[in-house]
Amino acid sequence: MTFRFMIKPATSAGRRCRALSPRRTLIARPKRLPTFPLPHLGGVTFGWAAPMLAPAISRKTCILRGIQHRCPNCGVGALYQSYLRPVAHCAACGASIGHIRADDFPPWLTIILVGHLLVPFALLSQHVDIPAAWQLAFWLPATLILTLLLLPRCKGGIIGLMWALEAS
Repeated sequence: MTFRFMIKPATSAGRRCRALSPRRTLIARPKRLPTFPLPHLGGVTFGWAAPMLAPAISRKTCILRGIQHRCPNCGVGALYQSYLRPVAHCAACGASIGHIRADDFPPWLTIILVGHLLVPFALLSQHVDIPAAWQLAFWLPATLILTLLLLPRCKGGIIGLMWALEAS
């Protein structure tokens, strides 16, 4: 487990008192998982608790959570703040999601999926005696709707995969 260390100056009554006490405390915090204070020890404060070990999240779980537009870490928080704009941090667990850039892979994947789903049916419909205008009136909206439905799901799945690969 990777830790990041933060040097915190000693404080008195909520104020910094460097002149009175040059002593500094070292606080170890985990990289992703939160730590909790220990108030239950009879008023004795030992600083921060040891980091809690979370079970490893599989790549499949992260991808499925992304497809469902949920945080890849906890599966509770929302992944998007608008149609395709990911949130900076998960509202439920605080995981940083905004730095993950999916770039061109989700549109490419969407084009491949829509093409493989619709082109065979479009080719089969050529053998049926239906006017070309009617076919065009059906296939263009079907392509547009399927593309708009699949694009956020593909992007969520890719964000989940990239988050899982970054965490491992």
